[in-house]
Amino acid sequence: MSDNDYIEMRFINNELKRFGMELTDILIKRIEEKNIISTDNKDAHLRDRVTYKVSEDGEKGGKIQYYFPDYGRFIEINYRKQKSRAKLSSRSTNESLWGIKQASKSRVRKDTRWWNITVYGHINTLIGRLLYGFTEATRIDLRNELNKANA
Repeated sequence: MSDNDYIEMRFINNELKRFGMELTDILIKRIEEKNIISTDNKDAHLRDRVTYKVSEDGEKGGKIQYYFPDYGRFIEINYRKQKSRAKLSSRSTNESLWGIKQASKSRVRKDTRWWNITVYGHINTLIGRLLYGFTEATRIDLRNELNKANA
């Protein structure tokens, strides 16, 4: 691997680590705002179990993987299913047959969307950093780090 390839790989890994830390903080903040906890174990809060790992992948790339318990995604998926079911069964039998509307309270559901909106909303930040963040000044800084490590 040449020095330039190493510098590019180092830049990508640094940006992935930076993005991972920032996104983890944002995810934990969203979980705390929505107070999402496990139904099985009240001591194991979802916010304490969100982690990430950055690893090299290929010659000039890296990858970031997030780890959290499965129930974190199930909570969000269940929110979407309840929303679609509510649309399907919104009319009661009396309303559809006789045109009589019943006085009823609409149930307010707890908003448990924490993953999709956050991750897909911030992915463009990472893309922008990777596309436009590798400037000549960044290249020089990373080259100086490489020279210090070799010296």
